[in-house]
This record gives sequence, C-alpha cells and structure tokens, in this order.
Amino acid sequence: MSDATSSINVLGPSLTLSSSDRLTANLENLSLSSSLGTPDDTPKFVQLDPSCYCIHCKQVLRDAFQLACGHHVCRQCLDPLFGNQELKLCTFDDCGFQISKTQVFPDNFKRREVSKQKVYCKFRTRGCEAILAWKDLPNHIQNCEFAVLPCIRASEGCSAVLSRDEYESHITQQCDYLPVTCNNCQLITLKGRFQTHIEKECPKVMISCPFSCGTANFLREQLDAHTENCPKKPALCSFSSIGCEFKGPPEAVRHHEKTDSESHLLLLSKFTYVMERRNAEITAELSDLKKEKDKWQQHAMKLEGECSALKKENSASKKSIKELKLMIASHGERVTILDRKLEDKASKATADTLVREVNAIKETSQAISARMTNLERAGPVVGETFGPGQLNSKLRHLDKQTSLHDVRLAELDLRFQILETANYNGVLMWKIRDYTRRRQEAVNGRTLSLFSQPFYTGRHGYKMCGRVYLNGDGMGKETHLSFFFVLMKGDYDALLPWPFKQRVSLILKDQENRTQDLCDTFTPNASSNSFKRPETEMNVASGVPKFIAHNRLEMPTYVQDDTIYLMIKVDTSNLPNHPNP
Repeated sequence: MSDATSSINVLGPSLTLSSSDRLTANLENLSLSSSLGTPDDTPKFVQLDPSCYCIHCKQVLRDAFQLACGHHVCRQCLDPLFGNQELKLCTFDDCGFQISKTQVFPDNFKRREVSKQKVYCKFRTRGCEAILAWKDLPNHIQNCEFAVLPCIRASEGCSAVLSRDEYESHITQQCDYLPVTCNNCQLITLKGRFQTHIEKECPKVMISCPFSCGTANFLREQLDAHTENCPKKPALCSFSSIGCEFKGPPEAVRHHEKTDSESHLLLLSKFTYVMERRNAEITAELSDLKKEKDKWQQHAMKLEGECSALKKENSASKKSIKELKLMIASHGERVTILDRKLEDKASKATADTLVREVNAIKETSQAISARMTNLERAGPVVGETFGPGQLNSKLRHLDKQTSLHDVRLAELDLRFQILETANYNGVLMWKIRDYTRRRQEAVNGRTLSLFSQPFYTGRHGYKMCGRVYLNGDGMGKETHLSFFFVLMKGDYDALLPWPFKQRVSLILKDQENRTQDLCDTFTPNASSNSFKRPETEMNVASGVPKFIAHNRLEMPTYVQDDTIYLMIKVDTSNLPNHPNP
C-alpha cells in the first residue's frame, strides 16, 4: 500500500483565516458585554460591596432595578419577588416597607456601580495577576497572555483547549478535524481518520487478494470483480442448509463432500427427524382448527334458528297490542295537555291543579302496572289466542311505555322546580355546592363551565342566567374564577326594548363576616352582540375573566362547607314598564 503521509493535502482555501482573525473569532466567544447591562459571565470578585447583592436571589445584581424602599433586585427576580401580588411588604433586614410593582424602575447608577466592582482575571489559575473593574474584563480577556482558547473547530467535535503559542500550530497542522484531501482519490476527509481511509476505504489504493490467490496487486475498487472469479474464494458445503459449517476453496469443499459422508448422513438424519416432528405438530394443529371450525358452525346454526323464532314471535305480537297502544295514546294526550298548561303557568292555583293532574297520571300508570301484573300471574284467559311468548312481549312493551311516562313525569317535576325557584326581580342567588370536586372536574377538562337557573327582570321581562368557569377562562384560565352574565331567549323578547342597557353587578358573597362581598359592576355596551336581542337560545356571555384569584377565593371568607355563593343583580330602577300579557 502507498504511504499515507504522502497522500495528504491540507485544504488551503477552507482555512484562509489569518492568525489574528482566528484568535479574535475564539476570543469573541469568551467576551462579555460592557454596556450598562450586566455582563453574562460571573467572575471571582476581589471583595463585592454588600449593596451590590440582590435581596431576592442573594447573588450579584444583574441589570439592577430599585424598589420603592431603596433596595435592589435583579431584572429576572422581579416576577418571582412579587408573584401574583401588586403590593407586598419588603422583608429584607426587617425593612417592612410596602413596595409596589408599579413603582419599580431601572437604576443605572447602581448598574454602573456594580460594573466597577473589582474582579480577578478568569485565567488567574494560569498565572494572570490582573485585578480590574468588571466592565473592563472583556477587553482584558481578549489580550490576556495567559488565556486558553477552544479550537476553532469545537462545534465540529474538537475538544482541544490551547494556549496562544499552541493555537496556530494546532489549527493548521495537528487538529484531528482539519479537512484534508487524499491525493489518491481526491476525497476530502478529516485528518484524524485519514489513516483509516487509506487502510480500509480509499478505492485508488493498491491491495492484494484477501484470499492469497497469488494474483498481482490491484486497486481496491477492483476487489469485487476479482472476488467473483478468484480461484481461492471460499465456498460453502452443499449440505450447509442442514447444518454443515465447512467452507473453503472450491477444491477443498469438493474433497470435504467426498470424504465426510458420515457426518453429512448424521446431519440429514437429524434434519429429517426435526421435520417429521414439525409436520406432526402442524397436522395436530390443523385437526384442532377443524374441530373449532365445526363447533362454531354448529353455534352459528343454533343462533340462526333462535333468530328465526324471535322474528316469528315479534311478527305475531304486533297483532295483539292495539288496545295497549290506545291506552298509551290516551296517556300521551293527557301529558301533552298538562305540558301546555305548564307553559302557560301564571298562578299558584294553576300550579296546584297541574300537580293534581300529574298525580292522577301517576296513579293511572300504577293501576295499569298492577293490572298487567295480575294478567301475568293469572296466565292466558279463555277465548284469547295469546301464547306465553306473545304475552311476555306485550308486557315488555307496556313496561317500556310506562318507563317513558315516568321520564316525562320527571321532566315535568324538574320544570316545576325551575318555575318555583325562578326570580322575577332581577336578582340571582346562586349556590354552588361541592366546589372542590367541581373545580377539579374543570381542571381535568370534564366540565369547563356551569350555568345557573334562569332569572328575570319581571314576569314578562328579560330572561337571564349566570355562567361560571371555576378554573378560569381566557386571561383568567388556571389562575382565576371567571364570572359572566348571559342574556337568554325569552318568551316576550318581541315586546322588550333592545339592546339591553341595564347595569349589571357580579357579586361573590362573604360567608364569614358578611362585610367583604366582592363586587364588579358594568354597564352593557350597546354595540356588543352580547346585549342584542337573542337569535339563539342564549347570547355570548359577558363578564369578568379574572373575577377573583384562586388563592384568594379558596379562603374561609368565601368558601365554607365546600360551598360558594354567587349573586347577579340587574338594575331595574330605570326599566320601562313590562308589557302586559
């Protein structure tokens, strides 16, 4: 093979930096800012003045800001110092002065004072004895004779750190990451792996046959072509597929195959035995699969028969339920009439009448259920052609219809409750129980918001409700409770003035002292869609995304027995007379 050292060309054009340029490029990576802003690096101070420490992080002041009490903090310590509070007491050295985040200002005088503190050179351990102002340190480092510099190719992987007198020689001759050109193939590679390139990769290097066939040396790029025809290329025994591991030149393989018949027969016998076992296992598995298939076919035929019987039973039951349908229809008509009466509810007497009708429906349903139970116990009646299956189907259908009536009655009960709790003087008192659980559901994304029951400004006035996000919404998400007012579509909107202009107060009730209710009042914006006549069930909510912070809300003042009370007051003093029905 050719001499590796004679095949290297250091790439000139890619390294056309003067010595001073290269030093400057690396020293700039170590330089520090000398403006009024604090330098990035933290040197060793000779003796740092106590007034140059941050009262929050207890480190040297960086980009100093002055508080109203005269103490100083770093720029990055402002937010951690105040947190979510706008006002707090300074606790440094028992100061006790009330400080405000709005009164903080940058202190350029303190910044200059900090930048003039005396520091040691960062290369002091290498012999530099310079002591100078912190602001002058960057310029000193660029000229310090004791400086050590990383290689210019550090980003490419070179980890060398060099003194000034070693730097030039390293980056031009010794660096393993120095680009070089192979004179044989003209490929560009790195100096550190050039020898590997010559010994194992270069296609233009002369090599000998790896099988020692005696052929004259040839180029590495011709190796594949030579291997195909090499007389000493290793070959495999023809019995390799059954486990023979012998390989060698073709002549040796042929001799092996002739003289090693006994071992080949033994391998063949083992191979045959293994194949017979595998065949037996496959046969057994196929037999099991066939049995499983027959079993499922029988099951499918059974299901098909049952399905056919059910179809016949269903067809027969349709002919014997006319009477039950008429009875259910009668109940449905009575419920519909009752529903309409509920919608026109105007007085307590009407509500009492409706309650009596609902109770009558319940008694009728119970009587029907008792009748069907008696029929089921008595069995078929003489003269009727219903079989047991048909009667059971009939009973199931009736039970289903009765269940539907129960659901409808439950809905009517709910509407009664809403009507009984509805407020008609523009005031909503909203009690939210299980606050902790409901807040956690909001955090988990299960129930983001809650709606209150509707309330009204009068019997024929605006219809409204409240909406609350316990984990916050918009700007208050995850930090505050968000409280909103919502206009709903009402029965008398056509007779009311629009847009809605009444002043609205959102209130969180104080449960401890009754004196610290939290209140936020706003007057509707006439141009907002939130206060125009609703075209859907409800308008877009309007209110306060950052109504109260969680850390303030979750105190005994506002949360007791895991319950909070929210209140909405709508000013009805200047409201026009409501329309008469």
